[in-house]
Amino acid sequence: MKWMEVTKSKKQGGLGLGRIKDLNESLLLKWWWRYGSDNGSIWKCVVCSKYGHEGGGWSPCLVISSSMSIVWQDILSFVLENSELYSFFC
Repeated sequence: MKWMEVTKSKKQGGLGLGRIKDLNESLLLKWWWRYGSDNGSIWKCVVCSKYGHEGGGWSPCLVISSSMSIVWQDILSFVLENSELYSFFC
């Protein structure tokens, strides 16, 4: 069965699965939102102390290195690839 058929709604004869790429981008965007809005949280303090930040708020250090976790690299890559998103929040 073709993937396009699987992702159709059940009413259209598919399995009702969403596109994985859309789900992944939504989750990355959620973490970006949490980074900007959870100023007092422990996880943000850990991320800032490990990877650095530029003035707090919505401005993490946007330099990607191989020593970063894959998840944090993906979050930063998503933001850097979507310049409108970065411009909107920063």
